[in-house]
Amino acid sequence: MRLRISQMSRGAAAASFAALALLSWAGPARAQSAQQRRDERRADMEARQRALRTLSETLKKPPRKEPDTRPSYQQVAEDFQQLQLSNYNLAGSAEPGAKLDYGQITEEAAEVRRRASRLKATLALPSGKKDEKQKKDEEALTPEGVKAAITSLDALVKSFVWNPVFQKPDVLDAENSAKASRELEDILRLSEEIRRSAESLGKGKNF
Repeated sequence: MRLRISQMSRGAAAASFAALALLSWAGPARAQSAQQRRDERRADMEARQRALRTLSETLKKPPRKEPDTRPSYQQVAEDFQQLQLSNYNLAGSAEPGAKLDYGQITEEAAEVRRRASRLKATLALPSGKKDEKQKKDEEALTPEGVKAAITSLDALVKSFVWNPVFQKPDVLDAENSAKASRELEDILRLSEEIRRSAESLGKGKNF
């Protein structure tokens, strides 16, 4: 009987030891798991804070400015000035009694056209209607024809640069804007005709 009780006691003691061992293992395991969860939450919060800080700094930065491709006032003013200067030189070469210098005429007419082309690209003028019946003259002008064309070009340039639409750019003037557009187209056409003719006459050739 004592032996049996002793055996039961030893069995109970073994069971108790096993239970204590299980409890002693589960406790640190639960504690470790809770610590891991806390560490993960802390890491997640820190990551979110870094992301929020980065976003905040990005929003504070001024937006990147796109390069302004619009022409400056100085550029437009220079084109106006050079257009008038080349036209003045061209008109002087066609004065009564003056000998036609075809080289100079070719150069000045080309400069008039170049400046007029730049102004057409930069000025907000309405598009002129193209005359489908108008055909490009393929024959070179005679010397007298060149003089007459230069005189007509001089009048066109003066009328264009003194157009009221350029004196009051803040005032919408559809009529004068359309007039300036037509004159600019005529300047381009006539200056090219003078350039081609002077170049041909200078070489002693006809188109």
